[in-house]
Amino acid sequence: MKGEFMKKRILLITVLAVLAAGLAILFFVPQVDTSFATSATLKYYDYDRHIGVHKVIKATFTNEDLKSLKQILRGHYYGSRGEACCCVISIEITLTDGRENITFLHTDNRTGIIATKVNDKYIHIRMSARQRKQLNSILEKYGVVFA
Repeated sequence: MKGEFMKKRILLITVLAVLAAGLAILFFVPQVDTSFATSATLKYYDYDRHIGVHKVIKATFTNEDLKSLKQILRGHYYGSRGEACCCVISIEITLTDGRENITFLHTDNRTGIIATKVNDKYIHIRMSARQRKQLNSILEKYGVVFA
């Protein structure tokens, strides 16, 4: 009897500890907030191998694409801090309202990891395959080419 009571008590304490840790993550680990953005711009660095020329494509997203970008990029939990990425950054997406902005640095290496620049520090977020496909289809409208 006493041993069974202790097992239940330990199980209850473990469950409560896991719930407390989960709630702590929800309240104390920041999430990406895109709600403030009223416009978004794209800067794409491309290298044309056929003619050996580097070019930069700049564009402003349509309101429809801005709405989709905000939905795709919002709510992710910030991950590790550090350098932008281990590979060449070729795509910058900046969401802004004129006062506040957040820049997403996107590579075409298919890892699903995007770095965000917050207060001059890079913080990584991981996207699902579905979100990455949605994002890439928007970017392709503006001339971004994924090899």
